Amino acid sequence: MSLLLYSIASTEINSYSLMLGTTGPNSYAEEGQKFVHSIIKSDDPQGWDNQIENQVVLNFTYNRNDKWYESALSGTTNHESVLRLALWQVTFEVRLQAALSGVGVQV
Repeated sequence: MSLLLYSIASTEINSYSLMLGTTGPNSYAEEGQKFVHSIIKSDDPQGWDNQIENQVVLNFTYNRNDKWYESALSGTTNHESVLRLALWQVTFEVRLQAALSGVGVQV
């Protein structure tokens, strides 16, 4: 389950996302992968005997994009031509069962 919000200004776009999910057998990832493999007629997936344990995951991400270049045509047509530069992203994740947390910065 996730929630995504955008804040759009003339020079920047900020996004905020909140995700609540699970890992391990409760995520049904094994069943999902096997189903896709059956549709595309691929070999059975391997490695599910090593699946990680069930954990509840809460993830918050903030991302900012700044306007780097705007075409002279922007505003004179129905389309906007803008090159945006993603300056940074911060993610905070908590795995509730294991009591682990981490913060990452992507440049």
